[in-house]
Amino acid sequence: MTGLRPAFRRFRRAAGHIAAGYVPAGTLRTVPSSTEHFVLQTARSATIAETNGRTALFLSSVSSVLVALAFFGQVSRLGTAFFVLALVVLPPLFFVGLVTFERAIQTSIEEVTYLRRIARIRRFYLDAAPSLSRYLARVGGESKAEVMHEVGITNSWWQSLVATAGSVAVINSLILGGIAGLLIGHLNGSLSWSVAVGVIAAATAIALHLVRQRALWKRADAESEREFPG
Repeated sequence: MTGLRPAFRRFRRAAGHIAAGYVPAGTLRTVPSSTEHFVLQTARSATIAETNGRTALFLSSVSSVLVALAFFGQVSRLGTAFFVLALVVLPPLFFVGLVTFERAIQTSIEEVTYLRRIARIRRFYLDAAPSLSRYLARVGGESKAEVMHEVGITNSWWQSLVATAGSVAVINSLILGGIAGLLIGHLNGSLSWSVAVGVIAAATAIALHLVRQRALWKRADAESEREFPG
């Protein structure tokens, strides 16, 4: 009980200052920015959670469909029924992958935008209270490249594949290649033609996915110049 008395006295003193209309200037400046910092961090966590949830749903769907096709292929001995089932269930799976890919890019753009706003607030902390420079990490900048570099991410073609959207793009392209290969194999009956068409379709789909990814990021960078000039 004795240990609570100093804290209680400090609380009464602070309450008296607030009642008298006295609030330190630093508090007036940092409280709104701290609240905004918390809101942005919460929104950023929500984008990450949504990306993980959508990706997990897509991958579980891919796994379920492949297992079902494997069992049905054994039962039907890869007959006409197997090709019909594959060509019925794989296109919807490709559509799920396509919308997952698109949404993963959107959430990544949102996350980077929130990260840039957080960097701006962190810079404000150091400008408002330079003494905090000993305790807060140094802010490199607010640009996309600087923010990404701060978290250890570089802008390269490999990063496009390492990202969640890139991984979904590769898997989704393989699904499209499988659809094309199965269709040619069922119509033509030639294994070589089936494999060749499947590989070409998958490679083309990967390239188109990456082009779409780059285009969305470029458009987002152009729109962000209004909020983050320079």
